[in-house]
Amino acid sequence: MKNQTLEEWAEPLAKIIESHLEKATSTYQNLSEDVLNARPADGGWSAAGCIAHLNTYSDFYLPKTRRALGQVVAEQGGGTFRSGTLGKLLTNTIKPENKLKLKAFKAHRPPEDLDGVAVIAQFIEYQEQWLRLLHEIEGGNQLDARVQSSITPLIRFKLGDVFAFMKAHDERHLQQADRVLGSLMEKV
Repeated sequence: MKNQTLEEWAEPLAKIIESHLEKATSTYQNLSEDVLNARPADGGWSAAGCIAHLNTYSDFYLPKTRRALGQVVAEQGGGTFRSGTLGKLLTNTIKPENKLKLKAFKAHRPPEDLDGVAVIAQFIEYQEQWLRLLHEIEGGNQLDARVQSSITPLIRFKLGDVFAFMKAHDERHLQQADRVLGSLMEKV
């Protein structure tokens, strides 16, 4: 775990968020309700379900991230960030290339009856909020602010790790949504 400058930390995350926004606005937003809510043959989540799952995490982490960011005054000169052990472990566990099957916590499971169009609109709004928050960070010390975990209030992550976890988690489930949509296209 090496120290990263604020720029080294923020630049890749900004690119990821921008790519997620691009995918949502150019692809998902243009799909019909039926396509968004079609479930794969294996009974897994629909594309809208995958994205609704992501929205539940943004519902939880965005307000806490905003609050944590507002409680720390940025140090002059940028500073550096070093990922915490637990934050790095969870981020690496959730990355798409890790094929480990993980069961979603009950609070983060998508409901059966989804308004797919509204789910996509909410996802786009959340990505825009994450990007705005990312641009508000002015000092590496702000990334050390602590944010409560959605798992239990006893676990707190560094703010910088929350961003990394959220974007890895988003990427994992956007790839899942793409696989679902790809399997639907194969049937046509």
